Amino acid sequence: MMKKLVGLIGVCILVIACGSVKLATPTQVDVDRVKSDNPEYTLEKLKEGQALYVANCGSCHGLKDPTGYTPDQWAKIVPKMVGMVNKNEVKLDENAQTLILNYVTTMGTAGSGN
Repeated sequence: MMKKLVGLIGVCILVIACGSVKLATPTQVDVDRVKSDNPEYTLEKLKEGQALYVANCGSCHGLKDPTGYTPDQWAKIVPKMVGMVNKNEVKLDENAQTLILNYVTTMGTAGSGN
């Protein structure tokens, strides 16, 4: 029984690890790229959004590459996923949702010239 449990845990870890992506480290260049649309945005807020994304979005499924979706798609995905996280207890407030959304949309447009 114990061997089966250890094996199952190992498989789960492997599946999660394989489904995750390596996220780019946010820089001031990323902030400057979107500053005209979001003047109060800072590198600190971008990094906080990344930390929230990793801690909460990676806890149920592998992290998704921010470049894999458009800003409009992320605007639909993030609130839905925050609702799932908050299903039994509010863990992410509106500010946290905004930080996550700003992070994925900012990093999702990296290299696109947007």
